[in-house]
Amino acid sequence: MTMVMVTHDVDEAVYLSDYIIVMTPRPAKVEKIIKIEMSHPRARG
Repeated sequence: MTMVMVTHDVDEAVYLSDYIIVMTPRPAKVEKIIKIEMSHPRARG
């Protein structure tokens, strides 16, 4: 299953994601793809 979520909250992105894609300002392009190497389930704190 694949899901795309847009957020400005970095903590939320790390908590919910396996990958974070950082975009540039207009025109939006992929600047960086970051793999989150933490096991599941993740502690929110």
